[in-house]
Amino acid sequence: MSFMLWAKIYKHFEFTVLAVTSVFLIPFFGLNSTIDPVLMPGFLIWAVMSLVLSICLLIRLCTKPEELAFEILNRFIFPVLFCYFLFSLLSLIKAVNITEGIHEVLKNFVFITYIFFASIILARHAKYINILSKMITIAAILLCIIAYYEYARNNFLFESATMANRNLLASAFFLMLPFCLYGLFSFSRLWKIANLILLIFILFCTFSTKARSVFLGLIISTLTLILVFVLFFKNIRFFSFRRSILYFVISLTIIAFIVLPLYGKTQQVKQIWSTETLRERFALWKKTFKLIEENPYLGVGSGNWRIVLPSYSLEGLTPRSFTTDFFQRPHNDYLWVLSENGVLGLVCYLAIFATVITYIFKLLFKLVDFKDKVLIALMLWGIIGYMVDAFFWFPKERIFHSVFLGLIISIVVSQHQKNFGQKGKGFKPLGFILITVSIIILSLATVNGYIRTKAEIHTKKALYARSMGKWKFVIAEIDKGYSAFATLDPMSTPLQWYKGEANFFLNNTAEALENYKKAYKANPYHIHVLNDLASCYELQDDREKAIYYYQKALKIHPRFENALINLGATYYNCGRYEQALSILLRCDPNSSNPRLEKYIDSVKKALDKNQKHR
Repeated sequence: MSFMLWAKIYKHFEFTVLAVTSVFLIPFFGLNSTIDPVLMPGFLIWAVMSLVLSICLLIRLCTKPEELAFEILNRFIFPVLFCYFLFSLLSLIKAVNITEGIHEVLKNFVFITYIFFASIILARHAKYINILSKMITIAAILLCIIAYYEYARNNFLFESATMANRNLLASAFFLMLPFCLYGLFSFSRLWKIANLILLIFILFCTFSTKARSVFLGLIISTLTLILVFVLFFKNIRFFSFRRSILYFVISLTIIAFIVLPLYGKTQQVKQIWSTETLRERFALWKKTFKLIEENPYLGVGSGNWRIVLPSYSLEGLTPRSFTTDFFQRPHNDYLWVLSENGVLGLVCYLAIFATVITYIFKLLFKLVDFKDKVLIALMLWGIIGYMVDAFFWFPKERIFHSVFLGLIISIVVSQHQKNFGQKGKGFKPLGFILITVSIIILSLATVNGYIRTKAEIHTKKALYARSMGKWKFVIAEIDKGYSAFATLDPMSTPLQWYKGEANFFLNNTAEALENYKKAYKANPYHIHVLNDLASCYELQDDREKAIYYYQKALKIHPRFENALINLGATYYNCGRYEQALSILLRCDPNSSNPRLEKYIDSVKKALDKNQKHR
């Protein structure tokens, strides 16, 4: 009996690892000790899972190769994915910070291998997709419990649950919906009731978060789904189908009656129609297009948008942009890929979605079984919604969203292989090579994820010490976190800048200067790095270099007050009083900075004195 149990576990081990990690671990695991509690820990788990799967598949390939459908490599999607990876790798030629670029490339590789492994695993057994859908339903119930607990605790406002912010929570629920709806159409009565109740709670939460990109994705994907049902479900017996549609319509109606009156009684409805965030996005996109115009072929390098964008000036963005708030992405995944990987990178990225959608329509034409057809139609629903959300948000960055996109793609690819693929021979050597290479690169990704997670933990400790003015502790923590794999914090601030600031306040000016030089190398367009590097040169009486770096900071942010005051002071120390006054008068006249008034008075007195001597 024990032997039979272990044999059964071994038979389904890869699926168990895939499903449990993707559905129950990644959506719920986070570390409060990291700056972003879910991003880097999620990447580490994803990389470890992919590495474990690659080792398991290699063992199975060597022992029972007939159980693995490596002929799936014939699917066009895999050359497309490889080309996308290749262009993200080639773009590193243009990268300012190679460390960030390598991390992004490794993340792309994990995404591609995840789709490859998941497609092979899901193709092994017909029941895997049903089991996976039921597991996602359970995970959605757990996420709902967390979300509604926060809702009750937070004066009836949804927070982020385990997804970092409310918009990401809404889009996470949206990516779970295709699987919940599949259960509503296809499972037993008990599962139908559970999914119907879950559907109501998810839709209420999604609407209440006021995530407009998810609203738009829901509308467009639902209209697409209706069109698909009209075109491809003509010969299906409709009793069960109509009842499921009725459940869905009833759910939407209930949500409308609950949510709309709440919006009407509060001022929060204004947030839905507010154009402030849209204006901010349009301004970011405009800057991004300038970046693209100058780097059309290879982009600025994977992971380097957030570093390079400030070099195109922050004029036109919100005053806090890249001073207290640091944009990490353009809030449009397509522009993000285009700006970092160039035109061909974007073509390959779009080709991934185009290929999957092509597979879906081919399956819709061929499939006869109602449940299989519904599954594929709902995968189209999820893909379309993801693509719409990606136009205004950044699901590509988030691990949960990438994993669930990978699951949707893998289901489509496995079904396409099942219906259109042919048993092929000679794929074992190719499979062996691919998995062996994958093990090597995934090992690097795992190490990268571990080091960057550790760096975030120490950086967060350093930030706390910085807020308390404990500068020696800041230096100690940054030394523990800084490495060749981790040079920036999640806000794009170089770790060496924190160390330089600490040394500066400890009056270790020479050491601070060296730290700021390293920080400048990691991010040469960070205005605080430029300002503080210039200040160190000023203290060492190297005023020409000080002026150069102050001017560089002001070219990026013409109204950056600290740099204006410091440059004015440097001009004053050089005896260039008219230039000093001109620079100081560019500051906000309503500024409360006491240094500004002091320096303006000093400069004016010096100018008056010069005029008297004349």
